[in-house]
Amino acid sequence: MGDSEIQKAFQEQDALNHERSNAEARSARAEAETAQLQQDMATMTAESAELDAWIAAREKSEDSPEKAADALINPYDAQLIVADAELAAAADANAALLRALERRVIVLDDFLFQVRSMAKDSFRRVYLKRRIEEERR
Repeated sequence: MGDSEIQKAFQEQDALNHERSNAEARSARAEAETAQLQQDMATMTAESAELDAWIAAREKSEDSPEKAADALINPYDAQLIVADAELAAAADANAALLRALERRVIVLDDFLFQVRSMAKDSFRRVYLKRRIEEERR
């Protein structure tokens, strides 16, 4: 084995070590983001349970403002409120997916699949909203 072959082998080893350290750093970042996402999910689950308990307590109350407000809302208004809420939720979900893509938590194919699916749902919601508004007139 000549000096040039040894030097080439050392260079290849250095390149491999560099790639391995980059992969380990990416893996550590992904693990940290996964842990953060799991923590956020646990927080959201706890807050959702808290909100459900609060709603259940409010629904049991006979003189709640929500019951009085529900009596004032006609079916078209209620459907419009739901449609607006669903569209806002879809926009939030799109933003979360974009952040996940930028952080390389999800791959492009999964991102595109989810965005396409939500776009179809959003189109249907916008159509439904327009139909409700037409029926309301």
